[in-house]
Amino acid sequence: MDEGSPEIVPANSPASDLDQEHESSESGDGDVLPEPLSDKLPVPPGELSLYRAAVALRALLLVAFFRYRVTHPVRDAPWLWLAALACELWLALAWLLAQLPKLSPASRAAHLARLASRYGEESLAGVDVLVTAAGVGREPPLATANAVLSALAADYPAGRLACYVSDDGADMLVFEALFAAAGFARRWVPFCRRHGVEPRAPELYFARGVDYLRDRAAPSFVKERRAMKREYEEFKVRINYLAAKARKVPEDGWVMSDGTPWPGNNPRDHPAMIQVLLGHPGDQDAEGNELPRLFYVSREKKPGFQHHRKAGALNALLQSAMLFCIVYCQLRVSALLTNGAYVLNLDYDHCVTNSGALREAMCFLMDPVAGNRTCFVQFPLRVGGDDDGGDRHASRDSVFFDIDMKCLDGIQGPVYVGSGCFFNRKALYDFDPALDEDDDAHGNWCCFGNGKGRALRRTMSTVPLLDSEDSDEQTGADSARTRRRLRSYHAALERHFGHSPAFIASAGQGRSDGGGGGGSDSTAAAACSLLREAIHVVSCAYEERTRWGKDVGWMYGTGGGGVATGFRMHARGWASAYCAPARTAFRTFARPSPSDVLAGASRRAVAAMGVLLSRHCPVWAGAGGRMRLLQRLGYATCVANPLASLPLTAYCALPAACLLTGRSIFPDDVSYYDAVLLILLLSSVAATAALELRWSRVTLRAWWRDQKLWVVTGTSACLAAVFQGILRACAGIDVGFSTSTETAIRSSSDDEGGGGEETSDARRSLRWSNLLISPASLLLGNLAGVVVAVSYGRLASDFLHNYIFITVGRVGSSTDLIEQKIEFVNDGEKRGFLLDILHKQSVRGANGKLQQPLTLIFVETKREADTLRYWLYSKGFPATAIHGDRTQQERESALRSFKSGATPIMVATDERQGVWTVPNVAHVINYDLPKSVEDYVHRIGRTGRAGKAGNATAFFTETNHPLAKGLLELMTEAKRDAPKWLVEYAEKPCYGGPSYSGRGRRGGGGFGGRDYRRSSDYGYGGNDYNNGGGAYGGGGGYSDIAMVVVHRGNWQMLKFGFWVLRWYGDGVVTMGIHLVIELEGLCSITMVYGL
Repeated sequence: MDEGSPEIVPANSPASDLDQEHESSESGDGDVLPEPLSDKLPVPPGELSLYRAAVALRALLLVAFFRYRVTHPVRDAPWLWLAALACELWLALAWLLAQLPKLSPASRAAHLARLASRYGEESLAGVDVLVTAAGVGREPPLATANAVLSALAADYPAGRLACYVSDDGADMLVFEALFAAAGFARRWVPFCRRHGVEPRAPELYFARGVDYLRDRAAPSFVKERRAMKREYEEFKVRINYLAAKARKVPEDGWVMSDGTPWPGNNPRDHPAMIQVLLGHPGDQDAEGNELPRLFYVSREKKPGFQHHRKAGALNALLQSAMLFCIVYCQLRVSALLTNGAYVLNLDYDHCVTNSGALREAMCFLMDPVAGNRTCFVQFPLRVGGDDDGGDRHASRDSVFFDIDMKCLDGIQGPVYVGSGCFFNRKALYDFDPALDEDDDAHGNWCCFGNGKGRALRRTMSTVPLLDSEDSDEQTGADSARTRRRLRSYHAALERHFGHSPAFIASAGQGRSDGGGGGGSDSTAAAACSLLREAIHVVSCAYEERTRWGKDVGWMYGTGGGGVATGFRMHARGWASAYCAPARTAFRTFARPSPSDVLAGASRRAVAAMGVLLSRHCPVWAGAGGRMRLLQRLGYATCVANPLASLPLTAYCALPAACLLTGRSIFPDDVSYYDAVLLILLLSSVAATAALELRWSRVTLRAWWRDQKLWVVTGTSACLAAVFQGILRACAGIDVGFSTSTETAIRSSSDDEGGGGEETSDARRSLRWSNLLISPASLLLGNLAGVVVAVSYGRLASDFLHNYIFITVGRVGSSTDLIEQKIEFVNDGEKRGFLLDILHKQSVRGANGKLQQPLTLIFVETKREADTLRYWLYSKGFPATAIHGDRTQQERESALRSFKSGATPIMVATDERQGVWTVPNVAHVINYDLPKSVEDYVHRIGRTGRAGKAGNATAFFTETNHPLAKGLLELMTEAKRDAPKWLVEYAEKPCYGGPSYSGRGRRGGGGFGGRDYRRSSDYGYGGNDYNNGGGAYGGGGGYSDIAMVVVHRGNWQMLKFGFWVLRWYGDGVVTMGIHLVIELEGLCSITMVYGL
C-alpha cells in the first residue's frame, strides 16, 4: 500500500489486553503504575568502574605500543615486520570495537510471585513451542522425543501450551517416534507435575547421579519412579529400534500400518502433512487431566521451490500454529482456549531443564510496562549433562552467554541465537512496538505516514492496518468509499500474509487471556475446512509474492536467518531481554564431541558471513531507524567475527617464518621506556581479563577454554567460512567444507554409565575433516621451524640477544677438577708420546706389579681403534677396544673388562656407547682430536667426576688448527696455562672458518650466546650470525631450550601463539619470541627460549 493508506492495529492484537491494563493503571487513582514483573540489575558500580578504567588504560597503551611499532621498523625483515604490524592493528581494532558494547553490562531478575498474583492460571498467555527436526538418518529420534516430552511437562497450564514438531524430511520414523512419545507423555507429564522432578527430559532425569530420595517425603515416590523408569526403558528400546530400522530403507519405501505408502518417501517431493497427536476430544493423561497439545507438521516440498531450510520450517510452523489454535478452539468447546500470543523456538536436541522457564519468560513478555516493547526473551543454551565441570567442551559458549549477551542486554537486548527463545508473535508479524507518547504522538502502533521521515520509514512496519475512521464507517453499508477501502485493505493483507482468509483473521485474534475463538455452534465441517486451510498455508507456493521471509517471520536470503530476524526487530525499535535463571533453562541432549564443536563453529561462521555479505548487513541495513548505535556495533562485531581469522592465522604462521628465515619481527634496540610500556601493556591485558571475569562470574577455566577454542576455530572453521562466504557472494560459487560429525547416537546415560567406554571415546575423538588442513599446516610449519632452528643452533642467537641461560652446573666448559694438557706432535710421533704417558702413570700395586689407572683413549676411526689396541697389547699394556663394528656381546665383554680393571686401557671412537657411564676414569687421552670443541668437552668430561680430580691430554697436529681458538678460550676459562704455540695458532686470522664448525651457519660455530660460553668480543664469540661466531669459528648459535614439557592424551584441539617477552641481565625487559606450540590432548610441547 502507499504511504497514505490508513493503518491502525486491530483492537484484538496479541497484547491489546496489556495495553488496556497499562492505560487503566495510569488513569487510576493516584496514577500509580503496577509493579514490574522483571527488573534490570546493573553491575555494581565499583566493579564496573574498575573494568572501564582498565579498558581505557589498555586502549591508551595500545596507541603507545603501535606508535613504538611504527617508529621502530625492522630493517632486515621489512615484510615480516609489516605483516606482523598489520595483524596486530587488525586484532587490536577488532578488540576495541568489540569492547565498546561491553561497557554497560546488566542482569535480569524475574518476579514469579508477582506474576502469580497478577495473572492466575487461566489468565496466562498462550505459548506455542516450535520444535524443528530433520529426520532419523541425520538426527537421533530419542533427542527429539526428549525435547518434546520436556516441553509438554513444563510447569505451565496445559490449556495454554501447544507443541508443534516440524519434520522437514517427512520421515515416517520421526512420526512414529512422536506417536510413541505422545503415548508416553500421558504417564510422564502427570508424574513430573505431581512430584516436581527436574529436569523433565526423561533421559537427563534418569541419568543424573544424585540421590533422588533427598527431600522426598512421599513413600509412593520410590515405587512410582521405578515404574516410570521401567516404562521409559521400554520406550527407549522402541525408539532405538526405530533408529536402527532407519539405517536400511526398503526398496519400495516405507508403508504405513494400513498398507498405504508413506506420503513422504521422497523427502524432496512430498505433500504437506499435519497430524494431531495430542489434542483430540477426550485426550487426557493417566490421571484424567488435560494434556498440552502436540502436532506433527511436515510442509510441502516440490522441485523448483525454495524451502529456506530451518527458517522456512519455522515460518510454516508459525502459520500452521495460528490456525491449529482455531481448530482446537472449535473442537474443544468445553475448554477455555488460547491463541498462543508467544512462541518458543527449540532445536531438536535442546531440552527444557527448568520447568519454570516459561513462567520466567512471561515475566518479561507480560510485563505491564515493558512487555509491549519486548520482541523476544533469549535464554542461554548450555551443553552436556547437569555438571559440565569435567567436560572440556562444555564451556565453549560460557564467555558468549555470560559476558557478551549480558553486555548487549544493557543496551537494547541480546541477539537471537537460533534456539531457546520466546518470541512475541506480533514482532514476528512485522508490527511495530508500543512507543511512548514522546516517541510517537500518533499512538502505540504506527506504520506509514507518521511524519518521522524517510530514514525512519525504512525500518517501520509494513503491515497494512485499517484506520479507526474507516472502522467506524464500516457501519454504513451504503458507503461505496468504505467498500473500496476495505477491498484495498484486504488485498494488501493478502499481499503481506498470503492468500488465506482464515490466517489473516487469526493474525489479529491472538489474545493473552486465552479468550476468543469458536463457540458451542462450531461444527466438524468448519473444523475440516480450517484443517484444509492449515494444509494450504504450509504448501510450497503459499509464500510466493508475500512478505514472508522478508518482513514477516524468520528472514530468508542469508545463512544466518536468526541473526537477521533479531536485527530486523531491533531496527524497528523493539527491545529484547536476556534471562539467565539459576537453574539452566535449556540444555543440549548430549555432550558434544570435538567434531561437534568444530561443526557448530563452522555453521555459525558461515551464517555470520552470510549476514555480513547480504542486504541484512548490520553496518548499513536499517540505517536511520530506532536501533541504538552501540546495539548496531554489537551486531556488526558479531557477524564480522569470522574476519578475525585472517590476521589470526597469519600471526600464528609468523613464528615459523621467523624461525625458518632467521629473521625477527621485533627490533633489537629497546629502551627502558619501551620495556616499561610492554610490561604495562601485558599487565593491562591481564587486568581487563581478570576484571571481566569478576563481574561476569565466569571461571578462569571456562575463559581459558574459550580462548583456546577461539584460536582453534579461528584457524579452521572461521577461516574456511570467510572464503566460502566471499566466493558465494561475489562469484555465486558454493564451496562446501566437510563438517561431517557422523557418530553413533549417544545418550547421557551412556556417558554416565560404566559400560559407556566406547561412547566416551567417541565423544572425545576428533574426526578428520578438511577444516583441519589449516591448523594442521600451521602446526607442521611451526614444528618444522623449531626443528630447523634447533638443528642450526640459531634460536638463541637470532631472537635472544644478550639472554640469560639458566643451567645446573657449567654447560659448554670443562670443570676445574680436570688437569688439561695439550701436546703439539706430528702424526708419526703420537705412539711414542702415548707410551711415555702410560709409563709415567703406571703405579706399583700391593702385589708388586705395575698397574695402570683406568685410561680412555679416543681415536677417529674404527680401524685405528683396533690397530692401536693390538699395538698396546704387544707393548705390554692390556687394552681393549669398543666401536660400532664390534658385536653387542663383544662390546659388553670389553666394557666389563674395562670396569673391572682387567684391561685398564680402553680405545674408543666418538660413537656413544655404554662406556660413558664408567665413573672412575682417571685419564682421557685425545689421540685424535675431534672436529669441534663441544665434542672435546664431552670427551674430557668422562673424567674428573664425583669431586675427583682427573687428567686430560690431547695430541694437537697441524690438521687441528681450526680448534686453536676454542681450545685456548676453554683453557683460559678453566684457569689453565696454555702453551705459547697454541696462543700463536689462535691469533692467526685464517682460523675460525667453517671447516669444522658443525652447527654454525654463514661461517658459524657450535656455541654462541652469553654466560659461560660467549666471548666478550661480539664479533668473534657472539651470537650475531652475520658477523660473530660461537666459542670458536664464525657465527652460529647454540640452542638453549630452558624448559620442555610434554604430556600425552587424545586429539582434541590445536593451539598456536607466541609472546614477546625477553629479560636482560640489567633488569630490562624487551621484545623477543616465546614460541608456544600446543597440541592439547595428543601432546603439549611448550618451548620457552631464554628464560
